[in-house]
Amino acid sequence: MALRRRRRDTVKAIVDDWMQMPTDRDDAASTTRRRVAALTCMLALALARPASAEGTIGKKVRDKTRTALPASSASTPSYRSPQPSARYRPAAQPSEEPRNLGPEPPWPESDSGDQDVALAVRGQPAQHPRLAPHEFELDLIGGGGIRGWSVQQYPAMTAKATTYTTWQLDLHANMGDVLRIHRGYYESNGLAAPRGEFAAAAESTGNVAAKAAWLLAMVGIPISEHWEPVLRYEARALESTAQPTQPVRIIPHKASQNDDPASFPLTTQPIHTTSSFETFVVGLQYNHDARQTGMLETPTSKYPPFYLGVGYIAYAKPYMLRVGDAYLDEFVFDARFRGAGLALGAGVPPSPERLYYDVAMQFGVGQVHLLQDLELSDALPEDWTIGYYQANAVVGYFGALTTGAPSLVAGATGSIGGASFFYSKKSDDKTDTTGSGSSTGAEQESPPLNWDVLWSLQLHAVLTL
Repeated sequence: MALRRRRRDTVKAIVDDWMQMPTDRDDAASTTRRRVAALTCMLALALARPASAEGTIGKKVRDKTRTALPASSASTPSYRSPQPSARYRPAAQPSEEPRNLGPEPPWPESDSGDQDVALAVRGQPAQHPRLAPHEFELDLIGGGGIRGWSVQQYPAMTAKATTYTTWQLDLHANMGDVLRIHRGYYESNGLAAPRGEFAAAAESTGNVAAKAAWLLAMVGIPISEHWEPVLRYEARALESTAQPTQPVRIIPHKASQNDDPASFPLTTQPIHTTSSFETFVVGLQYNHDARQTGMLETPTSKYPPFYLGVGYIAYAKPYMLRVGDAYLDEFVFDARFRGAGLALGAGVPPSPERLYYDVAMQFGVGQVHLLQDLELSDALPEDWTIGYYQANAVVGYFGALTTGAPSLVAGATGSIGGASFFYSKKSDDKTDTTGSGSSTGAEQESPPLNWDVLWSLQLHAVLTL
């Protein structure tokens, strides 16, 4: 706009000068020359094109870039010289540094090519391929070992620690990330599990071969990459022989608290005892390493899978009532222990060439039914209650024997665990027992009313499909 205004002013000045020119003959020649000069100037102004704004901006851009990006010391042409073809490029001299082509690929190079890539992507070592597709994984486990059972001793009855030689079958499976069988475990030293009816078994006397059976199942349904609801069920049945050290009365569970004790005869014969144990957990499991679902999958996370939920425990065993250091040593009850509380667990799934461990535990409020119509809590003072805790820990190591498909893996594990029910009292006594002039309620626990400890040493052979 400013340029147009200046041009308009220039033309107006020329025209005004033209109109003021004299017209007499004396000055005709000079007037003609002045008019020709004015016409020439007007024509030049009319034909001249102003400098465009775009060109001005472009010049500023070029000036800025050339100032900010200094040219190299050696003069170079404005065009790029063609690079020699890689086919005819001369070989690098020994003094030249090798070119950095980036990190190595995350999978090993081999003739199998795409198979190795797929195995690496899923987090599985290429040396341990599977027969099943990526979405399906199956581990079949068999083995055997020894298992020990240590039970609580009573003044009027001695139960020896029992050792069992057992065989076991186990199953791990991932069914297309729809259902995961974390454990499908069965262990026994016979073809059938021992029965848990103590009242019938306790009447038999003499030496009876000890039996054991163990069932463990844990399944999950993935709902996201890292989370899955899980169900865990465990059942054990163990048999052994106890020897009374004085005459005792065996009281079946179906007896009534109003029955006459004399209706149950005294005996000093060896008693065939049975202890059964069940736990059930409903929880939510978190697995930071979502790819690790089978035996061959190598974990990439330092955080082990863990679950948290609610648990239930059911326990049946021959029981002689214990309250602190006092025993009711006349009766042997077929007692039923029950409890509900918090359940949690964590562990690293087994895989070759690494340590394996699994820990599970429960704790909460319990009940003890000595008879069908007699619950131990009803016989306790009002400020006393019953609690329980249960735990089991497994540690082991596995190593690969073959590298083909299917793979054969062997390992060894050891475990220890058990359960205990105990009395618990909330003390509200205001008596000053510390000499500080004040007192507060405190949780106090008496010796447990029962306990059992189990341990095992086992060898395993795993076939991965």
